[in-house]
Amino acid sequence: MPTAEIKVARLPIALVIPNPDQPRKTFKPESIAEMAASILQDGVRQPIEVVPLSAEKVAYCQSRFGQCLEQDLVGDPFFEKAIAFLNAWDGQAQVHMIVFGERRWRGSIVAEQSDIPALISSGMTEVQVATVALLENMQREEVGFLEEARAIADWMQKIGLDPKIQKDRQAAAKRLGKSGTYVDWRLDTLFLEPEIQICADKGELSANEICHLAWCKTSEMQRKLFALIRSGKCKSHVQLEAATAALNSEADKQLVAQMSLFDAGTVDKSQAIALLKEIESVGQKLAKISANGESVQLAFAQTDAPDLAMMRDLLNGIEKTARSIAKNQVTFREQAMFAANL
Repeated sequence: MPTAEIKVARLPIALVIPNPDQPRKTFKPESIAEMAASILQDGVRQPIEVVPLSAEKVAYCQSRFGQCLEQDLVGDPFFEKAIAFLNAWDGQAQVHMIVFGERRWRGSIVAEQSDIPALISSGMTEVQVATVALLENMQREEVGFLEEARAIADWMQKIGLDPKIQKDRQAAAKRLGKSGTYVDWRLDTLFLEPEIQICADKGELSANEICHLAWCKTSEMQRKLFALIRSGKCKSHVQLEAATAALNSEADKQLVAQMSLFDAGTVDKSQAIALLKEIESVGQKLAKISANGESVQLAFAQTDAPDLAMMRDLLNGIEKTARSIAKNQVTFREQAMFAANL
């Protein structure tokens, strides 16, 4: 792999353009304003990193800027400024593209700086540029979950890996220094329904909610869970776990149906309490058998098949509930209510 040569210089702001394939697409105006205020007071304390562009690469950036302004960055004044510069470029002055540090570049423009300190990396390949840009942005807390997912997928394709193939995902995780789970969680979100992706991009969904939506096995299940989240009925991690499990598992859905919690479009406390009473009834029956000294085996042998099936399913539910309470300190009533509402 080629080794990049690096030198430090102050470059005219006008000759520095953003990377149109930059993983990070969203910059909050207040964040740029804060950066500009900091630059006015203390200057740019950390140089940005850039690469010099060939005429061919400049033409590519010019084309991509147009696409970005039509798709991801409609009306972005910084990209509009960059494309205006490239349209007027005489082909003589050396143009540099940002590898990382775009927020500092944007802040410098707002602060009306004429130049910016930069590390100029010569000899970097496109794959190296993409990798450095991705790794740098993955360290930023403000980068959106889906934004990062798309960036990882694009980067994988650039280096010849398929985001849909598990072994390629593992290879990508190793190269990025991340766990396989980290990469899986993000790439899985790319299969969300379009309307859900839009909400995620707007920051209306938490990373936890996005992950659970991505774990739904069908589009219909995604929409049902999404409706629960938007209604405010699925807020905590435990609630999301319960709802997702109920949606994805036919066994869970059948169990809830047997508990008579699926017959209504909505669920209230009275239904959950009724379920608890059913469980208590089974417990009382078992306690009575034990107190009378009867053989449990004989008692079950004399029980009708439907009652045995119901007791079996309820006991399975109790076991799952006990484990959940021990692990998450939540009540079964809460989980039952949410599972039933699916």
